[in-house]
Amino acid sequence: MMTFNETQKFRQWWLWALLAAACVNTLTRTFHGNIPTPADIRGVEWVAGAVFFLLAILFWFARLRTAIDQTGIYVTFNPFLFKSKHWTWGEIKRAYIREYKPLQEYGGWGLRYTFRNGRAYNVKGKTGLQLELNNGKKILIGTQQKEEMTKVLAYLHNQYRVDAIEISG
Repeated sequence: MMTFNETQKFRQWWLWALLAAACVNTLTRTFHGNIPTPADIRGVEWVAGAVFFLLAILFWFARLRTAIDQTGIYVTFNPFLFKSKHWTWGEIKRAYIREYKPLQEYGGWGLRYTFRNGRAYNVKGKTGLQLELNNGKKILIGTQQKEEMTKVLAYLHNQYRVDAIEISG
């Protein structure tokens, strides 16, 4: 039996550069006091530095896990989701891989929601598995392994007669 498993992490250089710059800027201002500020503002800078540090830890440990098998699709997005999401093939009206524009369609990466496009679980890139559920909801799950996902979906479509899966090309 063929299955698909993928784990994605936030490892984009620009994200880490942005977090590092924010931490360094905040800590430099706190320790060196380059800008004359009242003592109460100094506490705010400590809190801001701690927030940036905690954000860096959060992004470092964040994981988007996707699994696809003959029963359906599973998504875990730690630490953003408290429990895994599972959609059976019977709940899915259409499933297909597509290119998308993360900033324009969903406002970025991560766990996202828009009224127009539905929910997105993505970490990086612009390729994802689009699900259209029987209840009208839309879900996009980002992937970095388009070819492998396509092979597994084609196998499930042919072997298990999963009619919801649409294979292009």
